[in-house]
Amino acid sequence: MKKTYLVSADDFERFKRGFLYWVEVFGLRDYRIVFRHELIDDSYADILVNEPGKIATVRLTTGIDASNKDGLDIDGTALHEAIHLVTHRLYWLGACRHIHAEDLDEEWEALTRRLGNAIAAS
Repeated sequence: MKKTYLVSADDFERFKRGFLYWVEVFGLRDYRIVFRHELIDDSYADILVNEPGKIATVRLTTGIDASNKDGLDIDGTALHEAIHLVTHRLYWLGACRHIHAEDLDEEWEALTRRLGNAIAAS
């Protein structure tokens, strides 16, 4: 039987604080963020974004296989999921069936500005 490491409520609060820190650094204030602390299969965390509605649901698992415990980096995971949000609109635009080149150019420029501002602030 596998042993499970429980990801605590304190870990979840730390994850949320970290994620929201990066949301501020990257200037992603136009998204409504929903957090969930629930069991996720095969992942520590994930993000689901409704781009037209500007809603991001960010989840952190409640438990992982104890043998993977050392791979759980709360701060790094928060940053990783925030980067998914930073790059999501470009991903979403690329997946759209009909897209104007100007939309891609505009998002590419916005992403470049966000990353430049984040790097300059650090």
